[in-house]
Amino acid sequence: MTSQQHFEKWRTIIGFSLVLGVYPLAPLLIGNAINSDFWNADLFSKSDVCIHSYDNASQLSWLKTAVIQYKTLNRSLPTTEQGLSVLANPLPDARVKKPLLFSSDLIDTWDRPYQYQKNEFGADKPFEIWSLGEDGINGTSDDIQSK
Repeated sequence: MTSQQHFEKWRTIIGFSLVLGVYPLAPLLIGNAINSDFWNADLFSKSDVCIHSYDNASQLSWLKTAVIQYKTLNRSLPTTEQGLSVLANPLPDARVKKPLLFSSDLIDTWDRPYQYQKNEFGADKPFEIWSLGEDGINGTSDDIQSK
């Protein structure tokens, strides 16, 4: 028996064993997935975790994710005028009226609201989120930008 034939024999045995081992478990695995919280309708509701306790860089990452989630649920980004407040207080005409975050999540570690700007179509980034930093002045070196 050549090494190629030997390899093919073992590949067949291993493949057959995997089919026999996994196939009977498939209904159990599928049943657990269907009944799990993964499929819960509240999957996109606000988190039980208050992100305000994290550092600014982590908060910005959470906010960026929430804005993307908002776009997915409502088919558009918040406008610059609406700002991040729509993440905690959905508009009456929003498709999904559940808040994604707490109002306290929209405040940086210096107790100032995070800044948000929706960029024009075709820009490198569709939106920007940043903290004014410790000095509270826009455009200075201590501002913290989302990546």
